[in-house]
Amino acid sequence: SVEESISPLLVSLFQSQSSKFSSSGREDVDVRMLGEGRPFVVQLINSKLTDAPDAALRDIEKNLSESDVRANTLKVSDANCMDVRRENEMEKKKNYVCVIWISKRIKNKSDLEVLNKIKDLVVKQLTPLRVLHRRALMT
Repeated sequence: SVEESISPLLVSLFQSQSSKFSSSGREDVDVRMLGEGRPFVVQLINSKLTDAPDAALRDIEKNLSESDVRANTLKVSDANCMDVRRENEMEKKKNYVCVIWISKRIKNKSDLEVLNKIKDLVVKQLTPLRVLHRRALMT
């Protein structure tokens, strides 16, 4: 996981007692992150150091690049970054794409236009297969 890969490196660098990991979105073992990734914060507890050279943070990024986990633009921040992250969560919009099957065959362009006019569609779904192993089945 991202947390298991990054947190120990930061705890060691800052000589911290422990850490708390907080990310935007969720981290699933069976899901790959595409695009630019998700922001995260690692809060370091009882650190002996409060700052680190940029070179040390770039070294961590480089070491991670040799694993399945990637991180970029690691930086030292203050408690205010959590407030900014929460604000960004509220503004985030998600777009989903799905494949649907319908019982009626689409024979012409007018059939397709009827489907394209549907708005505010409520989708009822079962628990996604990728999370079924850790969640109760929704019916």
